[in-house]
Amino acid sequence: MLHCDAAATSEEHAPPESFFPKGYRSNLVKVPSCPAHNEANSKDVEYVRNVISTQHGTNGAAALIFETTKRSFDHSPKLAARTFRNLKPVMIEGEETGAYHIDLPRHRRVMEAIAYALYFHDYGRKHRGDWQIFTPSFKYAANVHQGAPDPWENFRNYVESGQYK
Repeated sequence: MLHCDAAATSEEHAPPESFFPKGYRSNLVKVPSCPAHNEANSKDVEYVRNVISTQHGTNGAAALIFETTKRSFDHSPKLAARTFRNLKPVMIEGEETGAYHIDLPRHRRVMEAIAYALYFHDYGRKHRGDWQIFTPSFKYAANVHQGAPDPWENFRNYVESGQYK
């Protein structure tokens, strides 16, 4: 219903319930959804949740969700292998960690679904446009791997500053 003209047969959480650890799941937003945009995207939601919880500099809730992510990888070693297939050791802020390629189209689909749902929740109607998705914790690959300047650094700092209307 929010993305397409199919009939809503269920409700979806926005953001998905699996993005939140137990104890953080009260009063979550729910919106009407068709099966294609709710149950059918569960693997994409799992992938994005796992990617978010493995990012450098996440908050305490993401650290708690990382326990769920580890169980997800233990349950499906193939998922872990696919997620981290390009893992390389890197130094970020003086700390050794790993960098890997993220399936950005998959990430975008999940984040767009959240944006459409929250818009519908707030305004009671579908958003009839597109969304631009930016994730401040994702680092620019050439910066991480070759030390090249990150063309998004100024924008990232601006978003993180909270000094905007």
